[in-house]
Amino acid sequence: MSKKSKGLSILAATIVCTIGLVVTLCQGTDQDGAEQATPSAVKQTATPTSKAQTEAASAEPDQAKASVEPIAWQSDLDGALAQAEQDGRLVLLEYTSDRCAYCARMENDTLSRPNIISAAQQFVPVRAFPDDAEIKTRYGLNSTPSYLVLKPDGDVLTDYVGYRPPEVFLVELENAIRMDQGKPLKKVPTTGFKIGGT
Repeated sequence: MSKKSKGLSILAATIVCTIGLVVTLCQGTDQDGAEQATPSAVKQTATPTSKAQTEAASAEPDQAKASVEPIAWQSDLDGALAQAEQDGRLVLLEYTSDRCAYCARMENDTLSRPNIISAAQQFVPVRAFPDDAEIKTRYGLNSTPSYLVLKPDGDVLTDYVGYRPPEVFLVELENAIRMDQGKPLKKVPTTGFKIGGT
């Protein structure tokens, strides 16, 4: 095989891989909000991605843990609001789906970062899913992933919809706390990314 043929073969393989990645990341929900299946490779995450898995994980005994523990998501919003009131913290509500490519990307690229995990510890984190009609209706949630920062009384302080790169989400979490404290907000980095959501 000539150098030119070999180079074209490598180029063709690269294009095929790139197209496959784009198709995988674009799957999630359609314009009407109906969820589509996402390949299992994209759905794999370090923490539970369904309500049942979240509850099961909280009931499991401690096992060998990685150097950084994932965010300890709760599934009971009312309990989280009560805890936030008691601790003087805000609630971070994640509205996600286990069939959403941007949710999986958020989990793998952003929520698994040590600095994000550390920042999330300043909140009482709650994870909700589309089958939780009460939370969906209460906050008018339609897109996944969505993130709401709630005051202990349940009022929304701020919200974010779609995928957020780690450096952006970190500043957004810090700004939520600053907003609650009446402090000036930090500038959110704009790194040429496209925020995605379904």
